[in-house]
Amino acid sequence: MAAAASEAEASVDSARLVQSTVRPGAWQDRPVVVISAAGQPREVLEHHAQLAALSSREQHVIADTTDHYVHYGQPQLVVDAVRRVASGAAL
Repeated sequence: MAAAASEAEASVDSARLVQSTVRPGAWQDRPVVVISAAGQPREVLEHHAQLAALSSREQHVIADTTDHYVHYGQPQLVVDAVRRVASGAAL
């Protein structure tokens, strides 16, 4: 239970940090991949696309899995995205 509470607190802190940078071009040309689980409501997908668009080198990927934890449902998708971002070669 303590781990879940800690994760929830970290999510709120992360959301605040992201919110503070939400302005066009805020992330400049940093490579960004936002991965959304399939089956999300249109509003959620639009929000994820807007988040990705904070960078000029963005990619919004919609996974095939509906799992909330995409890294469990499609681990290779996440590994490939991390590699693209880390190499700076993507997007």
